[in-house]
Amino acid sequence: MKTCPKCGETKSLDSFSKNKSRRDGRDSWCRACKAAGKKAAYKTDPTGRRKSHLKSRYKITPEGYEDLLCLSDSRCMICGLPAVIQKERTGRFLCVDHDHETGKVRGLLCDLCNKGLGAFRDDLTLLRKATNYLSERG
Repeated sequence: MKTCPKCGETKSLDSFSKNKSRRDGRDSWCRACKAAGKKAAYKTDPTGRRKSHLKSRYKITPEGYEDLLCLSDSRCMICGLPAVIQKERTGRFLCVDHDHETGKVRGLLCDLCNKGLGAFRDDLTLLRKATNYLSERG
């Protein structure tokens, strides 16, 4: 038995597609959720460039990226923009946000939120000053 993180139902392993790269040998999402299109699709890259980028830059697999999508409900973790709209708007997937010093992956963000954090150099003091500035002059 396994619980699908999207629908929350516990189902038999036969309800999940086989996936040799996963620890339990099955996909994260049940077949019904995948078929219904409830998942922001991780498109297969025939050249393997995306898979290679995820692995070398962030030390995660495409399945790890899908897990992050599940955790974020396929939305930017700051503004809530759906991954599908990000893909339509920019042609890109949600960005993998990570700590530049430790390399630790924090979550998935839309392009604008990711660039915003980068512009503030992940500095909480600068972000607080920006918040105060907006509060005082908003």
